[in-house]
Amino acid sequence: MPKILTRKPPPKLRPDQRVVALTTFSLGDATVHRGDQFKGGDAVVLANPDWFPDGEVPDHEVPSMWDTVVPAPPDFRPPPSATKPIAPHRQVRSTVDTWASMAFAPGSPGELAKGGIAPPSVGGGLLRGRVYDVGEPAVRAHPEWFVFPERSVSIEDIERLTSEDKEG
Repeated sequence: MPKILTRKPPPKLRPDQRVVALTTFSLGDATVHRGDQFKGGDAVVLANPDWFPDGEVPDHEVPSMWDTVVPAPPDFRPPPSATKPIAPHRQVRSTVDTWASMAFAPGSPGELAKGGIAPPSVGGGLLRGRVYDVGEPAVRAHPEWFVFPERSVSIEDIERLTSEDKEG
């Protein structure tokens, strides 16, 4: 579930309190510059309280507009399940390229149009040479489209096969 950002309420300013503009901004036909000082009860301050910290606060302690207004950047990393490798004994390699378009949504313009339109550009398919998990629905539906990939011999293979020979 995405994180919901909540905005901190602006600090309560006294009408006689001195405040300083955090940034330069336009006010119709006037301009407020960074560092301009106003009283806490001024109409400009009341209309834009986030842009005016207490004038007694040292510059290095003044909150940044970017911390309070701009949300954190999105996380574009793939979900952990997408990066999980397929175990070697479960790998199968596709020998075909296929494409199956998805149906149009009921009631959509694509479904309502009759004839002469291209198939949907959304769908899914298999790529020749790509490795899939043996338990995927496409593998179960069309096992003839897949082969077990050749792989290098590992120590585990030798131990497993030699232990089977000793037992039998």
